[in-house]
Amino acid sequence: MELRSIDKVVYDYYSTLANIVGRGAPGGQAAAPENPVSNVSNKAMGYFAAYSISRKGIVINK
Repeated sequence: MELRSIDKVVYDYYSTLANIVGRGAPGGQAAAPENPVSNVSNKAMGYFAAYSISRKGIVINK
């Protein structure tokens, strides 16, 4: 099993992006085009992120 963790800024980026492309709007379209929130300066689109991975494994013998 692998768990990947992201911070709130990255979550907010993906959440607002999903709403913009229509997954979060009735009828499949956002009300007006807009850019998702970002943690990059100069009005650039995208985000900067680092994330952690936690792994656990088990062995099952017959």
